[in-house]
Amino acid sequence: MGFVEIEYRALDREWNMASLHSHEYYEIYCLLEGERTLIFENKKLALRPRSVAVIPPSCIHRTEGGAYRRVNLYLSPGELNEAEVSFLDACFHLVAFEPVGERGELFFSLLESMDEDYPTASLQKKYALHLIKSLICFLRGAELLPLPTECLTTSEKRGDEAVLGVVGYINEHYREPITLERLSELFFVSKNTLCRSFQRVMKCSVMEYCSLVRLNAAKRFLTETAKGMSEIAELCGYSSANYFSLIFKHNVGISPREYRKKR
Repeated sequence: MGFVEIEYRALDREWNMASLHSHEYYEIYCLLEGERTLIFENKKLALRPRSVAVIPPSCIHRTEGGAYRRVNLYLSPGELNEAEVSFLDACFHLVAFEPVGERGELFFSLLESMDEDYPTASLQKKYALHLIKSLICFLRGAELLPLPTECLTTSEKRGDEAVLGVVGYINEHYREPITLERLSELFFVSKNTLCRSFQRVMKCSVMEYCSLVRLNAAKRFLTETAKGMSEIAELCGYSSANYFSLIFKHNVGISPREYRKKR
C-alpha cells in the first residue's frame, strides 16, 4: 500500500511554512477555522474557514497565516481509481473551493469529529484509506464553490507583484537557461529587488526555486516515462546527464536510476 495519512493540526498563533515543498502524493487541505494564504505555482489565494484545496503530486506550494485548525488528507495516486484521480485533478483546476449542500455538510461533520486526540497515527492504513475515500465521495456529491484566486502572471509594479510572474515564467521555461539578468530584464526589476522580494515571498532564492522545479520535472520523467538520462537531463534544463545525476543525488539522496527502480 502506498502513502496514506490523516493529519489533524491546530495552532493558536501565527505560523508560516519555512520553505516551499512538494511531495509525491495528493494532499487535500481542509481548513476548519482561521485564515491561511496558499501559494503554489504562480498563484496566491486566501483560504477561509470550511474551504478545501487539492494539491496534486509534484506541485510546489506552502501556506502562511495566523491561528488555524485544519485536517489534511494524504494519499498516493496508486490508491485511487481512475474516477477519483480525474475528480481530484479537476478540483486542482478549481484551485480552492467551498463544498456546500448536504454532501458538503457530511464532509465537514466527519472532519469536525477529529481533534488532537484523534488516533490518526494508530489507524491502520486500510481504515484510513476507506475514510479518505468516503470523504472524497462526499466531495464528489457536493456543490463546489470556487474561491477567488489572485493570479499574478505579469508584473504591474516592481517588487512583490513581480515574484509570482517570475514563478510562472520559471514553471514554463525551466528547460531553458535561466539567469537573474534575464529575469530582471523581462520583469523590469533590478536583480537586488527581485532577489529580496523573491526570498521574502517564496522563502527561497530564485535559483533554488528553479532547481526545485527542474527536480520535480525530472522525477515525473523518471516515474512516468522510459526516457534515458541524457534526454531527461536535456528536457529538464541540465547541461549534461552527469551533471543531472550529480545534482539529483545531492538533493534527493539517491541517483536517478535508483529513484526510478524504487518506483
